[in-house]
Amino acid sequence: MKKQILTIISLILTIGMILPTANAEETSTYSDYVVEGQSTYADSFGLMKGYDDGTFKPDNNMTRAEFTSALMRAAVIANPDAQLAEINFSDIDKSYWAYDDIAKAVSIGFISGYDDGTFRPADNVTYEQAITMIFNVLGYKPVADLYGGYPHAYMSLGYYNRFFKSSTDNRNGNIEMNETKEKTAITRRDAMDMLGGMLFTPICVVTDYKTAFDGSNEPIYEIGGNGTVKQTLFTIKNAK
Repeated sequence: MKKQILTIISLILTIGMILPTANAEETSTYSDYVVEGQSTYADSFGLMKGYDDGTFKPDNNMTRAEFTSALMRAAVIANPDAQLAEINFSDIDKSYWAYDDIAKAVSIGFISGYDDGTFRPADNVTYEQAITMIFNVLGYKPVADLYGGYPHAYMSLGYYNRFFKSSTDNRNGNIEMNETKEKTAITRRDAMDMLGGMLFTPICVVTDYKTAFDGSNEPIYEIGGNGTVKQTLFTIKNAK
């Protein structure tokens, strides 16, 4: 099933990640982590920061609340007028430190809670949850739903846009990945890398819908827009 999804998505993605062509601003310095590669852009955009003691703690995990908060700093580039949604998660109230970020993320539509009405903000975010949130921010949810949804379609998007490294594909990401690791907690190091890569991944724009053979609505979409320069969060930010 996953191999079929990979093949289908490879046909619709005419280009992969748009690689950086500009220098990032001066990067942060930590005693236990070197900011390099595409992580420099996540750093210069302020998506993730270190701790007061001068460390980054790259091998620590990230909670769902922490990753949502970091992701919102990227999401507001394309959604500067995001409003606070009315959220009714039983384990979050307005005094919670990440309440505003979670409420905005719900309003944009890139996160949701669990069927039992909880958000579980203190749970570690997994790789498959993180890549799903990233591609939802980039507008790919209708496309992912079309090809099976969470988690396999999103993981396929991650492989084909070079977030992950696969032994069966010639596109090389920075993060070693396999089906077991997909469900494990993401590290801060890998979150920084994925957020940096997100800035250069073409956004998906749904332009219309058509009726599929089964009567459902099927999205008509453009990857990166229809201009000469493919739109990414990086190009949107620099155009402002």
